[in-house]
Amino acid sequence: MLRLIIQHIHFTRTERLGVVVLLLLCLLVYVLPAFMQAPVRNTDFSAFQTAIRQYRQTSPDSVPQGLKKLFAFDPNTADETALAELGLPEKTIHSILHYREKGGQFRQPDDFEKIYTLDPDDFDRLKPYIRIAHKEQAQFVRYNDDAPQKYNDRPAWPQKRKSPIDINRSTLEDWVQLPGIGEKRAAQILHFREALGGFLSVAQVGETFNLPDSVFQLIQPYLLHESDGIKKINLNIAFSEELDRHPYISEKQAKLIVRYREQHGPYQSVDDLKNIVAFKDPAWLEKVKPYLGVE
Repeated sequence: MLRLIIQHIHFTRTERLGVVVLLLLCLLVYVLPAFMQAPVRNTDFSAFQTAIRQYRQTSPDSVPQGLKKLFAFDPNTADETALAELGLPEKTIHSILHYREKGGQFRQPDDFEKIYTLDPDDFDRLKPYIRIAHKEQAQFVRYNDDAPQKYNDRPAWPQKRKSPIDINRSTLEDWVQLPGIGEKRAAQILHFREALGGFLSVAQVGETFNLPDSVFQLIQPYLLHESDGIKKINLNIAFSEELDRHPYISEKQAKLIVRYREQHGPYQSVDDLKNIVAFKDPAWLEKVKPYLGVE
């Protein structure tokens, strides 16, 4: 039995030679890459770094180091001259002034970082020197350790109207006289009022798209709801496109309203909308009902 096993595992001279050659080839393949590696060279980036420094020095947004000064300042009131002395680029200064003109306000030092053109290094450099004054105390001033030096006597915020306005009768000119409201925001409020068909309450003004709650809280004391004049949509003749244009009605809801009318005949009252199975939200129905009617 043992002899039979030895006969099966016995290799001929040719087979043994083949095994040796195969092992040598494997060893060669394993060792060869180590001898073929290219020598490591240290790349000289000095010329590239020099070019970068030269570009930064000649860039129109760069500010020479010698012109940068550090002093306490209020970003809500600092004028163009003061911001330039602080070493801010012209593009960033324009962004700050534009932000303030549109009613923006810095309430804490970290808010200054919201200026998208402000370099993070500039923010880190200036943050310790930011002093936010209360709005009623705000002036165009430059602060130092002794006493504030006024650049001019203009108030930090434009003089706005003090008398309230009727939210359903007010014009664009009325709205832009409110604090924090420019022409763009005034136009958005009027567009929302037109799309609704009129405001039912002062709180509804706060639903205007892109109107920050902080701005709404600022103008709320100047708003009055004295006239209704709500424009209603006739459920029995309105097309789905007209219904869909209302801010409170989605395209799907508009189609369901028209389809129910086509299947069941004219609406007898707005409450018939409760018969549409998909309208399961009573809060939505109460919200939209004042803008709907039947004739």
